[in-house]
Amino acid sequence: MNVKEFLSQVELKEDKIIEKQEYIDMLKGTLGIAGIDYSRDKIQTSPNADKFADTFAKIFKAEEDLKQMKEEFVLFRVQVIDMIQKVPERKYREVLNHLYLGYKSMKECADLMGFSYDYIRELHSESLKSFEKIFPHQFC
Repeated sequence: MNVKEFLSQVELKEDKIIEKQEYIDMLKGTLGIAGIDYSRDKIQTSPNADKFADTFAKIFKAEEDLKQMKEEFVLFRVQVIDMIQKVPERKYREVLNHLYLGYKSMKECADLMGFSYDYIRELHSESLKSFEKIFPHQFC
């Protein structure tokens, strides 16, 4: 894994959390169509349960998974923030923050920083090299 792939994991992990939440919402919506108020009705499920119970079981499992994903995401994001803060050049940190923590495009980053797109591309490349120098064994 290279530096860019490592940093891009922040957005990928957040996207997976959003997808899991959407999955849960769809399951809950299915119960709503069937006339079940998920917010009030809590049931205990067993391996031989009916289809509604199976759906409730899927929701509960997905919610547990989502909680775990969120906890891991927070820890990873904080780790990346701390790593970026160790990059000595302020412009490099700013580029990395916009692109990998703010999920901005290069064009948006250029606009925010008041530089040309080409200069941001150059800064981005230099930022990744600087990051890799500080954490050389992280990306083998």
